[in-house]
Amino acid sequence: MGQQISLSDFKISDLLATNNQQSNEVLSANETDDIHLFLPFDIINEINKNFTSLPNQKISNELSITKQVLIKQIRNDISNFSNLFGVKKFNMEIVEILKKMFDYIATTNTNLQNSMQSIINKQEQLKNSYSEKLKDDENEMNSIFSETLIDSEKILDEQQVKELSFFAVQSLITMLLMLLKSVHKSDSTIVHQMLNLTNQLVEQIPLNCLSSDVYKRSHNLFKSVKPLTDYCQELSIQTDIDPIAANQSIKILFHFSVMKASFKDILPLIRKLIFNTNDIFDIRKLLVKLNKHLTMTLDRFQKENQTSSITTTIPQNSTTDNNVTTQVQNRTEAVLPTEKALDIEQKLLAAIEYLKLIEAYPNTQLITINKKKFTGQFICSILLVHIDLHNQFHAKSKFERGSINGSFSFELEAETFKYLFEIIEQLTIVIETSSNTNLEYILNICLRLFTTHLQFLISANFDNFHDFLNENDIEKWFTLISKLALDDNLEERKKEASQALTYLIEKQTLPFEVNAGKWYFCVRLPLGGAALIGWATKGFNPPLHDSWGIGDDKYSWGFDGSRGVYDHRQRSSFYSENSWDEEAVCGCGIEIDDKNTNIKYWLNGRFIGIVYSHSENTTIKSAIKTNLSPNGIFATYFPAVTVKVYRNVANTGVFEFIFSPEDMTKCPLPKGYKSLLMPKLLTMENVLVAYPSSAYLIGNDIQQYFYTSRCPKNDFNDKKISLLRDFVNDQHFEVPFNIDMVTMDDNLLKLSKENDGFLLSLDNHQELTISFDFEISTTENRLDELDIVLFTLDDAIFSIHICMNDNFIDETNIYRQHVVILFQINKQTKVYINNKFQTLNYYHSFDPKINSKLNLRLLPRLNVEIRNLGIWTYLLSKEHIQRLFTYGLSYVAIDYQKLKEYQKRLNTIEFKAEQKYFINETLVPFNEPFKQDLWEETKQSIKHDESNYFKTIPDTNQSIVQLFGNKTYLVLDTANQVWSEYTLILDISIPNFPSAKNLSDSEARLTLLTLDNKSEIYVTHDGYLHVTGLEHQSSSTVKLQEYIRLLISVQQNSIHIYVNGSLELDVSIIEDQFATKLKRIDLFRELDLTKNTINDDQLRIECRSITYLNKSIHILSSSMKKLIQSTEYSLDQLVAPSFNILSTSLIGIGYKEQSIKYVMKKYNTTNIYFIDKILREEIQSIENICQQEQQQKRLDVLRRWSPYDENRTLHMLIDNDNVTNDSSISILRSEIDNDDDDDISSDKK
Repeated sequence: MGQQISLSDFKISDLLATNNQQSNEVLSANETDDIHLFLPFDIINEINKNFTSLPNQKISNELSITKQVLIKQIRNDISNFSNLFGVKKFNMEIVEILKKMFDYIATTNTNLQNSMQSIINKQEQLKNSYSEKLKDDENEMNSIFSETLIDSEKILDEQQVKELSFFAVQSLITMLLMLLKSVHKSDSTIVHQMLNLTNQLVEQIPLNCLSSDVYKRSHNLFKSVKPLTDYCQELSIQTDIDPIAANQSIKILFHFSVMKASFKDILPLIRKLIFNTNDIFDIRKLLVKLNKHLTMTLDRFQKENQTSSITTTIPQNSTTDNNVTTQVQNRTEAVLPTEKALDIEQKLLAAIEYLKLIEAYPNTQLITINKKKFTGQFICSILLVHIDLHNQFHAKSKFERGSINGSFSFELEAETFKYLFEIIEQLTIVIETSSNTNLEYILNICLRLFTTHLQFLISANFDNFHDFLNENDIEKWFTLISKLALDDNLEERKKEASQALTYLIEKQTLPFEVNAGKWYFCVRLPLGGAALIGWATKGFNPPLHDSWGIGDDKYSWGFDGSRGVYDHRQRSSFYSENSWDEEAVCGCGIEIDDKNTNIKYWLNGRFIGIVYSHSENTTIKSAIKTNLSPNGIFATYFPAVTVKVYRNVANTGVFEFIFSPEDMTKCPLPKGYKSLLMPKLLTMENVLVAYPSSAYLIGNDIQQYFYTSRCPKNDFNDKKISLLRDFVNDQHFEVPFNIDMVTMDDNLLKLSKENDGFLLSLDNHQELTISFDFEISTTENRLDELDIVLFTLDDAIFSIHICMNDNFIDETNIYRQHVVILFQINKQTKVYINNKFQTLNYYHSFDPKINSKLNLRLLPRLNVEIRNLGIWTYLLSKEHIQRLFTYGLSYVAIDYQKLKEYQKRLNTIEFKAEQKYFINETLVPFNEPFKQDLWEETKQSIKHDESNYFKTIPDTNQSIVQLFGNKTYLVLDTANQVWSEYTLILDISIPNFPSAKNLSDSEARLTLLTLDNKSEIYVTHDGYLHVTGLEHQSSSTVKLQEYIRLLISVQQNSIHIYVNGSLELDVSIIEDQFATKLKRIDLFRELDLTKNTINDDQLRIECRSITYLNKSIHILSSSMKKLIQSTEYSLDQLVAPSFNILSTSLIGIGYKEQSIKYVMKKYNTTNIYFIDKILREEIQSIENICQQEQQQKRLDVLRRWSPYDENRTLHMLIDNDNVTNDSSISILRSEIDNDDDDDISSDKK
């Protein structure tokens, strides 16, 4: 509101005043002024009256004075009100600002387009290089014998000799290897001598004679020696069968991989040996050669620093960066900015300091150190330093050239990422437990290499990106890399991890691109107006000015509501004469199928039609035929919109992309199409009813409705007792019906008029809520309204009135009734039927001594069908009753199924006090030779008295399993899966070492684990642990008559065995030797009874618990080491389900993630019902605590990250929960909020 102006401000000054001295030189064009046009009516009337009554002269004088005064006054007023100088000046400033702003926008837009084009060019460059690399890799794998010898008439004799020489070399090597393999078993010394000779030969080869440059010029060179390297690969894994041959083979492989400058060949060796501190691999001469090259590089840097303080030059290969040792005189020099050069120089000096620290530099030191120091870890550390320096020198120029050729420090393969990640992961664990400074430096190197490879992978944006890694890989990387980025111990590590994290975030936010299938997106236009909506492909790059945008070239196709625009502004009217209306939502779908490719449109949910189809297709009818595959059949497409912004018209050019199907309410996702943003399983927040204490007959899998315990068969009817499954707290109860009484279509349990209803016997409480659904059977005469008996209690009958035409009822189930009964002490019972409220004439009573049970019979004497039975030990609120009617209890069945599937892969089996039999099919006993059909039968029911296996531990709620004689054993089911890697933790006690009456003591054994007769782990007669076929034994003996915690970790090629936290065996095995090919693991089974002749009444072994994980544990964290030191520590947290499994429903009920995690940690629990109970009772205080902790953590993290977050990208993603739905970003935020929650609890039992 403007100010109100006082009338006094507009009073005309005294008309007869003569003392006003203002100028009056301004006259009208005819030099007379008609002031009547400006005067008020009252003054004009006064003048006219005076004019008629006064003498002429006097009137003339007075009028003259009056005119002069009025003219001055009017001119002053007009000048005051019409002086626009300030406005003009202001407008000029605004115009200047706008000009600068639009100039900036134009410049920014140009730079952005140039940057985008540069990215596209870089992607194309990298992809082309990768295609060439794949061809080279394929060629490298071919045998030289597949090569066609070149016709001698067409080539020089010299070239023919070279080709024949390669052929001859491979022929001789192949024949020699055939001889070696034939004599290896009978006399391995010949093989050792040949390998030793080979080692001596490869040591003599100069480092720059065998490189990938040479391979490029003569690819047959490496092919000719490939049989030898393949043979060495075979021998290298036989460390237990022939450790000498394995050791020599590994040294040969190291020489060839370094001379070939092949990171692809070096990395698997490093992965295998980086944690090997026992075996010796003296490749001293190879490391000396690498040190010489390093010394040359250092000298060159020092000379350059003396001659120039502005720029620094670093060595670059003139043709490629693959050769690590190309001679200095053949190199060119590239000038780098001083900052970058100084950074490399600092890393070079740091590398030399590290090598000096471990006595690996200079060569005078390296040559003299003891041979025993050349362990696998030692030589791998040195090699990684040299690889890292090569990466520092060449990665930047390699990226600028768009080269993806393999080199000494680079190989873009899926295995590269896998191996580097494994090394980083294991190094992180080792450093956490030992604080090894040397390994910390190596971890930084591996992070740098990982980051370099990520840069190439993300920048290339390959169509087959998921061939390199899948979503699970990305999530694992996020979890570990974000954890390292949060580490405040080492600045260098934070820097490398933060850079890797940035690349991962970039990958997760790349534009949507599709290359096959049917895809769909929507655009909402709040203000309507002109907008072209459609698709574009690679090559789309409209000019900045005078452009239609979409459809302005052959690489894009658009539709503006009335016409299609395509291929250099060609247009075709199609739908209407108008552009989009306000709030219009346009759906646009593309079907990518070579010549059948087409583009369709929808408006506000109504199909408009096919606007575009491929020009070569004659079967699809469309408004426009054009070339939809300008880039060929492998083209990728992305959604595009061009809007028109009208000059001087506000709020034009507004639109909103809609990519996720749950937002496509006005223009839904068509059948058969996929949305560009496929949401993961969406978590419903604050919509589910609270967790019941018991739930029955829920979900869609009727096989789960009944509990299938391995209980004994009923002696009278030879049928197993039917137990109705409780999906929450295992309160299963016996029922007189079975699965045959459940309908297949609707999953309803049928009750008949002949019975007394569904008997529900509950522990009585002061408050109870019972809910269920029922449906009147079709055999009944179903009326629109009727009265039925809802339940009987203590011979009393309680009826309700129901309506079949209730608006609440789903039209597809018009006879389905939803019921909730509320019992509250000393108050009338309330009933909700389909959201309508009734009361019953029953006052609930509770006295634990008199009526501890509440015995209800639901729906007696009715032909009805029932399901979704839920019980709460408190009163549900009206809101939660509404939630129950809306969403039901299916989420409880989903949680149950997820947990059961998880426990098939990770679980701990313990035995309860007074246990009489093995509970379920996962673990069953045998006392006879194994047979498959017998196993299947035993998993279903008990064949003999199993109570003899159990002994209750006094003063505890636990039992132990005892196995007597040599025929009893246990069979662990691996859930019908073959596990190549797994972990077993056995809490066992051995009373005596094994003996064999008719055999020598050395042949006696007590078997712990059996896969087959070639895959066993056992205890020898003198107490050592052994693995079948291997000479190694444990470093100490097993203690007798006390419980030990035995951890067996099986990898594809190795086994690690720990006893009470101490590593006793670390041995290599034949690949998948211990895989569970039979889909079971036999525990404590003696295949050969003669090797353990204990009497049937003698105790052979006791077992307190069995823990299994279908993954191996290669390196133990400090918390894990503590867990396995004693059987007193609970292993529950080790096999606890992930937070995602446990939290989905709890979040749906309305609890926050941080609150859920707080309860899980404080009470050390994974029981969903218990977590819900605690949160429901203490929610306010828990949320206050969590909010304070979270705010403090985020502040601390952002403070540490700020030096690496120049664009505040990470700050934005962390600080704003709704920026992205990407799971990896969520993991990042979760890692920040819970960076101290990862340690496994080591609480005692």
